[in-house]
Amino acid sequence: MLDLIADIHDYNNSDNDKIIVQTAHLIISIAHLSFMLVYKWEVYLDNTQMANQCLSSKLEIALTNATNFIA
Repeated sequence: MLDLIADIHDYNNSDNDKIIVQTAHLIISIAHLSFMLVYKWEVYLDNTQMANQCLSSKLEIALTNATNFIA
């Protein structure tokens, strides 16, 4: 996509065309950053959820073992 913008930039020399190309580049960059932030946040939430489930199951096993030991 960025190669396409560079090609367009090479063919168009007027100031208005340069502004349009730079604006398109900025929009694509912001969209890419937004996508990466959302993706990283979803991965973080998934990892947190898995860590909580793992901790919960370990606590459950520990409580069961402690209960069996006391009984």
